[in-house]
Amino acid sequence: MIAAQFTSTHQSVTDTAGLWKLPAGRAYSLRPPQSGFLQVSGGDIWATFDGPHSGPPNDLGDHVIGVGERLELKAGQRVVVESWHTRAPAYVTWNPVS
Repeated sequence: MIAAQFTSTHQSVTDTAGLWKLPAGRAYSLRPPQSGFLQVSGGDIWATFDGPHSGPPNDLGDHVIGVGERLELKAGQRVVVESWHTRAPAYVTWNPVS
């Protein structure tokens, strides 16, 4: 089993792959020890990747991801995620690649 860690200023949770609830108004940091996919299962999320960013000058690493869409994360890559909606939670599933 591979552990993924979600951290916020209010709590730190370590757990295995699975479904995570992102309450409205809270940001979580994910830096997986193994590559995998973060898939949106409910709501929309705002994801911000650490730099440097290799796209156009206006690419600050921010992405809005909807239901059914997913982000590919490399081992050790850091992303901060939160619910895009200020009054509703979002749900994401972490799927490590074995």
